[in-house]
Amino acid sequence: MYHPRKPDQIPVVFDCSAVFENESLNKHLLQGPDLLNSLVGVLTCFRKEEVAFSCDVKKMFHSFYVNPKHRDFLRFLWFEDDNLNKPIVEFRMDVHLFGAGSSPGVANFCLGQTGESKQQQYGDETADFLKRDYYVDDGLTSVPKLEKAIEIIKKSQEMCASDNLRLHKFASNKKEVLEALLPEDRAKDLKD
Repeated sequence: MYHPRKPDQIPVVFDCSAVFENESLNKHLLQGPDLLNSLVGVLTCFRKEEVAFSCDVKKMFHSFYVNPKHRDFLRFLWFEDDNLNKPIVEFRMDVHLFGAGSSPGVANFCLGQTGESKQQQYGDETADFLKRDYYVDDGLTSVPKLEKAIEIIKKSQEMCASDNLRLHKFASNKKEVLEALLPEDRAKDLKD
């Protein structure tokens, strides 16, 4: 199925819970511990202070690589060179799948590790934003002052970039926060 705004791209969707002969990939993947922050907790703290902002980790699951020795478990068939007229060949996923039972645990662990490992360099507030104010790939927080919001955003973007993660789709209740960002980092409806 084509996306109306991206007619030249076919989105690849992996359903790891699809059952064939009473088996599915998710039946064999260890989900891991629930590392998600409480959604109620994140939302409750979100509007506690005067200046609120939110963002998204771009392609979060695809930002974390699967151990090479485990990639054979993530094999799939697709057309050679992405050409529907060519033969079907076997591929292996290098990154975590959206739809795999293990992906949220892995991604949230890695995001927390980014905050933990760089806390000394970027500060407690920035690290805490990554560790405590995210629900899956969406970050939401609020702070008392504009300057603090801009500082946390800039530092968290740097911190994440050092681990090949990109924070984007920023939104805020304060125009000044958005004006401090590049237009491509703002939420789609807020670029202008």
